[in-house]
Amino acid sequence: MIRLIGFVLDASDPGSWHLVPSGDPGLGLAFLRRPEDRSEPVRSKAGSEMDGIEIHPRSTGCTFQVVVVPRAGRNEISGVMGGALRLKTMAPPVDGAANEACVRYLSKLLQLPKSSVEIILGEHHKRKTIYVHGLGVDEVQRILTQATIR
Repeated sequence: MIRLIGFVLDASDPGSWHLVPSGDPGLGLAFLRRPEDRSEPVRSKAGSEMDGIEIHPRSTGCTFQVVVVPRAGRNEISGVMGGALRLKTMAPPVDGAANEACVRYLSKLLQLPKSSVEIILGEHHKRKTIYVHGLGVDEVQRILTQATIR
């Protein structure tokens, strides 16, 4: 066993959590994830409006990133920016209003209850990681692609 900043990692247990880089070089932090979460991201098919978005499969759903643009003229998906879905929302970035609008819009778009769409990273930043419970990569990819064609 290894003790690291209050976390205990047991390398002998195949279901143990592993320490991985956070992906943000400015923070220099790390987070823990399960071994099954190390799968490669699924990129959209060539020729679609959603080229460049990365959707990561997880055991009970999938994750993807969203760049939220608050105080826009209307709520809409406006394309892809740096591997993330670009989502415009009319809500201001005050007291979590933009986060709530983002979750509400995505849950309605994906036809899921709000409890199945959650912001797991980036609550106070424009770039957020969204966890979708209950839908696979292919289904989320299909819905997001259809939403950008409209």
